[in-house]
Amino acid sequence: MSTRTTFGLAVFLVALPGSAGELNGAVMTTDGRPIEGAMVTATAPDKTRRITVYTGPSGNYRIKTGISGELQLRVRTPYFSDATKLVKLDTNGIVREDFAIEKLAAPEALSASLTASAHAATLDWRDPGIRQAFVSQCHFCHQIGNAFTRQPRGMDTWSEVVDRMEGYLVLLTTAEKQVI
Repeated sequence: MSTRTTFGLAVFLVALPGSAGELNGAVMTTDGRPIEGAMVTATAPDKTRRITVYTGPSGNYRIKTGISGELQLRVRTPYFSDATKLVKLDTNGIVREDFAIEKLAAPEALSASLTASAHAATLDWRDPGIRQAFVSQCHFCHQIGNAFTRQPRGMDTWSEVVDRMEGYLVLLTTAEKQVI
């Protein structure tokens, strides 16, 4: 595996066997503006392999792959709806698939489109030590970037959750447990 930096993002390249087919295209807004940094993933028919790239400043992407057959192509980026297409690719072919994705408006959908780290960044930790304990003991395993984990819960419910996690070797002081 090798690493290359493209558009300020690290891209991991994995050599796959076989001839290289190619998927390329552009990711745009519904009104035709390019979306930079959108994640485009091609998934093999048996779901055992996938390749992800990010769009450049003009919204373009290119995926060279040894995967053939009917692939799932998925586009994902914050603040926009996800888009998925099935494409047929032979190992020596080139397929162009463009995407026009819609800007999200509903607060729940906008929230769900964000990464867990975006949500974690909004938490108001008055004590940096407690924040560090939360990140290392809770957020390390449990992402907080979905609607289920962001539901309001009472103190009793959270106490039960933290007590259960302590049974799995979470290491919190009494003060950290109270605040978290």
